Amino acid sequence: MSLVIAFIGAQGAVMAGDMRELITCGDRVSTEILEQELYNGQIVTDDDLKKRAEALGISLVIRDDKRKVTQRDGILVGEVSETEGGVSKKRRLYATAGEYALAEITDTDLRLNRKGKAGNFVVLGNQVTQQIAHSCIRENWKNGGMHDAIRILALSMERASNGDCFRERIVFPDTHHGKNQSFCSYRTGQPALTERSPPYARTGMKRVVSVKTCIMVVVS
Repeated sequence: MSLVIAFIGAQGAVMAGDMRELITCGDRVSTEILEQELYNGQIVTDDDLKKRAEALGISLVIRDDKRKVTQRDGILVGEVSETEGGVSKKRRLYATAGEYALAEITDTDLRLNRKGKAGNFVVLGNQVTQQIAHSCIRENWKNGGMHDAIRILALSMERASNGDCFRERIVFPDTHHGKNQSFCSYRTGQPALTERSPPYARTGMKRVVSVKTCIMVVVS
């Protein structure tokens, strides 16, 4: 999967992104077939994915350490990328309290595409994961607060991975010490909450998971 999704509020921003990277080498048509079968649920396990890639003549490497969401000086940065014909293309999202910006990067050329203000969800990903995320937003967003936005981000990540999101890392500002708190748990049913766990941790995800997800929050 490839999905970065953010909500920009007046007092803060939250961004989520998967940590999976699929590196493929094969013709474009076969790669598109593999992607469609993966995201519409025909391919369920990593073993199924590897076997189908082999059948389509595609060389495949699966990694779960791609950091698509980072934080730089209080600004959340999300990025999705692809390489085609030796040319690297990236779409990058910058988000903080009250505003965001979208940019495209081709090799070393950076072009600013769009800017926006608070009250927006922004989605980066392939066509299938974007459709899933937008559908989740339409169904669940009722002009709520940051807690509701985080729940929608978590639900979007879960749906995009066919209910198979396995680990979540949430970073929160520690207003008492001027540092970021980190909450991390492996899910085996309901999230393991502690007395120090912030309310944003209550995402409502209930399934056992296998694709890593990173969620970060900044508050002004």
